[in-house]
Amino acid sequence: MEVEIEASEMEVEEQQPIPSSTKKFGLKDYIQTNYGDDYVFQIVPRDDWTSMAVSLSTNAVKLYSPMTGQYFGECKGHSSTINHISFSGGSNQHVLHSCSSDGTIRAWDTRTFQQ
Repeated sequence: MEVEIEASEMEVEEQQPIPSSTKKFGLKDYIQTNYGDDYVFQIVPRDDWTSMAVSLSTNAVKLYSPMTGQYFGECKGHSSTINHISFSGGSNQHVLHSCSSDGTIRAWDTRTFQQ
């Protein structure tokens, strides 16, 4: 899989009067990936934006860094189309839920990519 990331500069004015009142931030405009013949159903970021989950037509969920595009791992176990994915909040921040047309709902540990 190939990942391309483009960044652009954005000027932001400071509220406090200081000699240099303009700062520049490098923000990502988009992340382009090459999944071959696979296609994406859903992309869901974690609340803290440290990772994003991508459900694919291969009945798997892949995790990436939204900042760098780095691939973290893959959760596989569904035998049919994944209909919805979501991250847990609170004390279960490393849990990703997925539900599928195969009639299952799965909870994945995003550190090990296991159920």
